[in-house]
Amino acid sequence: MSFKAGGLGYPESFFVEQLDALKKRAAFDLDCDADSLKMTQLRPGSMASIGVAGCDAKATYLWTGSEWVMNNTSEGD
Repeated sequence: MSFKAGGLGYPESFFVEQLDALKKRAAFDLDCDADSLKMTQLRPGSMASIGVAGCDAKATYLWTGSEWVMNNTSEGD
């Protein structure tokens, strides 16, 4: 994963930890192996919104300042 951590005032190392936590959370939410997930930075230059896709499902997560919260989800046909 390669993301730009700017725009939220946190050091990059903080987001390395938080992206790992997000991957674990998304694996549970999407019922998908964490290694099968693809994460996408939805707003260039901002870590506030991350898309996660895998196992024919997608979800958007928002950073609240203390945790990742799923904003929406969809499943493939």
